[in-house]
Amino acid sequence: MDETQLALLRLYIADPSGNDEYLHDDKLEALFQQNDSDLYATAADAWRMKAANVADWYLANIDGSFLSRDQVWDHCIKMAEHFEKTGGAALTNVEMDSGFRTETAEAEF
Repeated sequence: MDETQLALLRLYIADPSGNDEYLHDDKLEALFQQNDSDLYATAADAWRMKAANVADWYLANIDGSFLSRDQVWDHCIKMAEHFEKTGGAALTNVEMDSGFRTETAEAEF
């Protein structure tokens, strides 16, 4: 992964300065390789990791406002789903063998 891709990925995962210690550059590089150099799929996996990281948080009072762990976790999962739908899947056609003939159909996501 080059520096431009890393910077873009950090923007996708809302960590432009690299402050998330569990999502260090080496970890993002490994995720990128596991996802066949797909930035969107890598971002989705990173958001799932963020969700796992906040899963044990509890209700917090911040400047008079309440923030529950469910809100943060839900946001992380929604962001993962967003990046999956944005372009994480490289599959565009599905070949199906009916036993009699082979058909090609558009993949639906």
